[in-house]
Amino acid sequence: MIAVARCATETDEELMGRVADGDARAFQVIYDRHHRQAFSLARRVMGDSGGAEEATQEAFLSLWRGAATFNPERAALRTWLFTLVRNRSIDLLRRRGTRTALRQEWSQDAVERIEAPERTEDQVLASHERDRARRLVAQLPPEQREVIDLSYFAGHTQTEIATQIGIPLGTVKGRARLALGKLRHAAEREESSAA
Repeated sequence: MIAVARCATETDEELMGRVADGDARAFQVIYDRHHRQAFSLARRVMGDSGGAEEATQEAFLSLWRGAATFNPERAALRTWLFTLVRNRSIDLLRRRGTRTALRQEWSQDAVERIEAPERTEDQVLASHERDRARRLVAQLPPEQREVIDLSYFAGHTQTEIATQIGIPLGTVKGRARLALGKLRHAAEREESSAA
């Protein structure tokens, strides 16, 4: 009981070091701290509680297995976890879609619904822009990157971010404003050097 209480006062980064060493109590504290927000994100992506539970469980399992690879200089634990949740949710949605598609018989109607080549080109361009945005975001200072990740990639409001990170709302807004300014300048520099 004392060990659990001691874990509860440690930072996420300290706990992850212990999780990397196989400490199940440290993992339990991380789970208790973050599972509600992780489940909430998974439910928004999945659209149902059953899928959200599965995605959340898979994300925490990935966190346990990959604890040794966690690098607090790249992202806060919360950001890393929410990225895992989002990715596991998308994977589950894809698997569901694949199973459904395999069960359906191909008909002329199904063939007509296949995306037109122009639409595929749009998707490739959009994918390229998303990759570019993620690359630029990765260059931001950690505290600004965390706000952008939580806001734009995990879908949280600034008020939710302030609560999750434990900082004032004004600080979240300031970090977001600085980050967006840096992203705009970096994108403009890239475009001018490519021209």
